[in-house]
Amino acid sequence: MYAHKGVPRVRIPLSPPSFTFSEIEELEQIIENEKLDRDAIYKFVKNAFCDGSVSTTGTAIASVLPPVSRFSPSGERTKKRESVLNKLTSFFERFFDISGGKL
Repeated sequence: MYAHKGVPRVRIPLSPPSFTFSEIEELEQIIENEKLDRDAIYKFVKNAFCDGSVSTTGTAIASVLPPVSRFSPSGERTKKRESVLNKLTSFFERFFDISGGKL
């Protein structure tokens, strides 16, 4: 647990998110409509505000999606992923500008 040359690592906890009522209301609507994991979405959105952008690749977006077969012939997983990303990106763009980059 020590960094280079014997210097201890210090973990700085992220401050808890401070959502406004309208942000919570809109995010809860997205969670309900898309049947998403509430805790994972709040973590995802908090990270988006910290990073300054919505992550569209990797495990971050996969962790918030509900279980959908990757092998369905109609491409349900891709449709669900795109729908969720569109809604979260819209949410982020609307509130990131207002918040000045702080959540």
